[in-house]
Amino acid sequence: MPMTVRKDHAGKVGSSPAIKKAGEPGPLSSPKGIKGQRPRKATSKVPPPKPSPEQSSPIGTRLIAGMESLLATTKAGGLAAVDKKVTIRKVRVAKFEVPPLDKRQVVAIRDSLGVSQPVFAGLIGVSPALVRAWEQGTKLPAGVALRFLAEVRHNPEYWKGRVKEATSRD
Repeated sequence: MPMTVRKDHAGKVGSSPAIKKAGEPGPLSSPKGIKGQRPRKATSKVPPPKPSPEQSSPIGTRLIAGMESLLATTKAGGLAAVDKKVTIRKVRVAKFEVPPLDKRQVVAIRDSLGVSQPVFAGLIGVSPALVRAWEQGTKLPAGVALRFLAEVRHNPEYWKGRVKEATSRD
């Protein structure tokens, strides 16, 4: 390829290739494409390996289990099976409301289990001082504690068994 003489901005003389004709390879063309770039390799769509349970975080494990459950459900019965899930649209929230308990009822619930105030407090997850306040009538059970007391009242035999399990482990 013929060379032409050229001066740069500092006035130095240099050479550069003559203007190339169409179709001739130039300094920026290469069989690989644009100079300095390699052609893309074909990638295979292989999924990454599934982490072992020891490598997964607790939330990751729960997410994977939930997705596997959803997949099994849809395979078993499709979306019709998923539609059978109990939702707020199918349950009246009023059915879950618990009437307030007075001090005599709280004492009766604790006595039905045959436990002391501190043991009863540990079972419910509150302080013994709060159980005392309920039984003296200075405070009323509310929220989750009220719901839990209603469950104990509904099935005291089950909760007696749970108390017995806790005392037999020691």
